Amino acid sequence: FTRMMEPVFRYEGMLDKFIGDAMMAVFGAPVARDDDAMRAVMAALEMRRILSRYNRQRVARGLEPIQTGIGITKGEAITGNIGSEQRMDYTVIGDTVNVASRLEGLTKNYEYKILINEQVYEDVKDKINCVDLGFAQVRGKGESVHIYGVKEPHESRMFQRIPKRFEVCCGIGDQLVTGEAIEVSEGGMSFRTRSIHDLGSEVDLHCKFGPEWVQFRAVVRRADEASMGVEFIDVPHETREKLITMLNSRMAAATA
Repeated sequence: FTRMMEPVFRYEGMLDKFIGDAMMAVFGAPVARDDDAMRAVMAALEMRRILSRYNRQRVARGLEPIQTGIGITKGEAITGNIGSEQRMDYTVIGDTVNVASRLEGLTKNYEYKILINEQVYEDVKDKINCVDLGFAQVRGKGESVHIYGVKEPHESRMFQRIPKRFEVCCGIGDQLVTGEAIEVSEGGMSFRTRSIHDLGSEVDLHCKFGPEWVQFRAVVRRADEASMGVEFIDVPHETREKLITMLNSRMAAATA
C-alpha cells in the first residue's frame, strides 16, 4: 500500500480508508479544485506505472504479478465526520463512491485497468487518451453507466532513473526553463524545475544534453512546485536515435 499511496499524496488527493485489499482515495474534498478529475487520473496512471515496475521485480524472483484495477467517478457525495462520540472519521459516502467501487470490480472484464465514468471523461478527454466502452450494468444501480477505459502509455516510454544526474536546459514555448534532470529515457524525462504548465498540456521541448540540442514534442504528465515530468510524443526516428546515443554515453560515463 505504501507504493500506491505516494501518487495520491503527490497529486494532492486524500487517503480516505483501506477496505480489505483495496484503498479509497478522494480528490476534491475537503477542498474542491477545477482539475480534481485530472489529478485523480494522473495519480491512477502513476500507480499503474509503479505496479508495473514492482511486478517485473516479482516475476524476476519467480513470483506471480499482482493484479489491480482502478475505478474513478465524479459526482455528488456526502462528506463530513461520521461516527459516534467514541470515534469520528472524516469520510465520503454516496452513490458516486459506490459506482467507483463497482467500476474497479469491472476492470476484471476489460483490458483497460483504469475505468472512469462519463463525468470524469468530460473533464479529461482533451488531455488523456480514453476508449469508449459503452454502457455497463453495475450492481446497485437501476440504470446502466457509461464507462471509458484510460489508455496507459506503453511501458517502453516510461521513465528510467539514470545513475548520474546532469543539468538540462529546456525551452518550453517562449519560456526558458533550466533544471536538473532526474529521470530520462527514450520515452520521457523528469526534471527539477518550476512548474509552468498544466497537466496534460502539450509543449515544445528543447533539451541540451551536453553539446547536443534535441527537440521534442511532449505532454506534461506530472507537475508540482518543484519538478515536472513529460512524456515525449511524435518523436522523429532520427531524433530518437540521437537521444538513445546520448543516453548510452551518459550511462557509460556514469558507470565507468
